Amino acid sequence: MKILEALQRDFDVDRPRVVLLDDLVILEHVTSLLSVSEEQVVVGHGKHWVTSVYGKNFVVKELDEGRILLEGTIQRTEFWKS
Repeated sequence: MKILEALQRDFDVDRPRVVLLDDLVILEHVTSLLSVSEEQVVVGHGKHWVTSVYGKNFVVKELDEGRILLEGTIQRTEFWKS
């Protein structure tokens, strides 16, 4: 992949970006918060992408424009295009 293509993907706000670090999840390019519970968080990314994070003891540590910082035990993550 060329550098320009990689940069375009990095700044494409219609696509999900998820960073998983032990007991921390960073969800970026979030446009809508669809569902939140202690076991599941579901967010929308633009018009078509949805991300669901499953686990235990979730706590939203930061909620900023386009970004959610989530702490808890992460079991799995699912992505789909709606």
